[in-house]
Amino acid sequence: MRGKCSLKIIFVIVIIFYLIIFSHSNYAQSNKSEITITKKPTISVSSGIYFKPFKVKITASSPNSIIFYTINGHKPVYKNGNPKGKTKVYIKPIRIKESTILKYISVETGSAPSAVLTAKYTLKLKPPVFSLKSGIYHN
Repeated sequence: MRGKCSLKIIFVIVIIFYLIIFSHSNYAQSNKSEITITKKPTISVSSGIYFKPFKVKITASSPNSIIFYTINGHKPVYKNGNPKGKTKVYIKPIRIKESTILKYISVETGSAPSAVLTAKYTLKLKPPVFSLKSGIYHN
């Protein structure tokens, strides 16, 4: 019994020694894999109330990033770098001509995607004003 107990104690000591040595070594530090997260893109027009149509520019933080977006308030969906459903790949400024919820995300190969960001635009467009001269009109 003592022989088996001594072997167990020696085994535990060896494991503890191994863990202490390798957890503090340069080998262990250099082989840790780090997950990088794609930096958030920025937009040229912040959320708010506007009185005429405008364009929104989305800028990626890296030239290797792809920006996906939706203008229907749903989260952008993509797979293998391709947009799904109503999701679009950002190429040029987005024209906002009615109240819109813009959701956008930046994705880069080898990194986790950025957070999904949201901009809410409320457009209060003035109705057109018609001015007619007084008089009688015929079809």
